[in-house]
Amino acid sequence: MDPLHSAAAPVGTSRGPSLGAAEPPVRRVVVADAIRAVIFLLAVTLGAIAFQPLVDAPGLQASAGLPGTGYVVPAAAGVSCDWTCHRERKPSSPEPGTDFAAPYGTPVASADAGTVISVKSDPSTATGRLIAIRLDDGYTVRYLHLSESLVDPGQRVTRGQIIAVSGASGGGRDWHYGPHVHVTLWQGAEWSGPTVDFERYVGK
Repeated sequence: MDPLHSAAAPVGTSRGPSLGAAEPPVRRVVVADAIRAVIFLLAVTLGAIAFQPLVDAPGLQASAGLPGTGYVVPAAAGVSCDWTCHRERKPSSPEPGTDFAAPYGTPVASADAGTVISVKSDPSTATGRLIAIRLDDGYTVRYLHLSESLVDPGQRVTRGQIIAVSGASGGGRDWHYGPHVHVTLWQGAEWSGPTVDFERYVGK
């Protein structure tokens, strides 16, 4: 009888080892799934480490002597010229700060709690009408080019309190600039010496 056409072997028996026999498919699937599971767990672990907030890392906490975080912007308006813009323009600004492009007549909010130390009610000089507040964290903030002040020297203000109305004052006129609010933050209790970038300390 031709061995290639002989009867099939009974179930449970074997004619001998099969040439080219492959690993059972089920075993390959199980191993592949296990590898994928390990890779997934590693990715999740590494991702959690990579995206951990920086504020939780040692040495990255706010340093003593820096202004408090969470300042309130004067108005819901875009920035037309930031702190760097004022420093790098020619000639550079004598009072580098941040210009918020608030429309004329917009209510202006205090950055934080503090005491009003100066109110200038006339539009003379480049600053125009202004308010200066000594914040409770020891820094001083000024708001320039206002159309109207709503507070008085010595008055206590709270974070977010409306203190003025935006304008365009300066140079002895009510409309010397395009409407905006210039905000300057000083290191210390007076408006002298270096300024700092107000936007760095605005609450998110």
